Amino acid sequence: MPSLLKTAFLQLNKWAGNEYPKREDFVSDNEKIDAFADDISSQMAQIELDFNLHKIQTVTHVASFTRDVSIAGLQVINIPFKAKSIASIGAIAGTKAFSEGFWAENNASRALYIAPDGNQYSDSALVVISPSSGNFATVYINSVTENEIILDWQKSGTPAGTATVHLLIQSH
Repeated sequence: MPSLLKTAFLQLNKWAGNEYPKREDFVSDNEKIDAFADDISSQMAQIELDFNLHKIQTVTHVASFTRDVSIAGLQVINIPFKAKSIASIGAIAGTKAFSEGFWAENNASRALYIAPDGNQYSDSALVVISPSSGNFATVYINSVTENEIILDWQKSGTPAGTATVHLLIQSH
């Protein structure tokens, strides 16, 4: 006969010392376990399918442009989708000014750049270009929408030169 006590989750029999199990009680418990295992297996298969589709759906767009680093202000970059992450490379030809950085949709960003003294520094921006000592052009993400990235170019001192910037923009 089925027990009076049951397990919390699957309601399997928990016989006490004065109860006597029957074969059909074990069969019933086994059917519950089998149904639970089948349900978990189906859920895992769906999760695997969703994960594999998610990996396939990653899309990438490259935006390349030049900009006079002496000009501060907003710059709009049109893109075909909403960015989830951005990797950046920026440089001024003929100088040591070089920067690489990233941005993520949680607004985390970091740029590593080489200053005129040859040392490496980092900043919480997407791009930092320092063509000469004490002169910087710093690029922050102002906003990201469904079809554009708005960059906020700021300057410190009197940076000069034309930067070439490449953005690797990803979404999924």
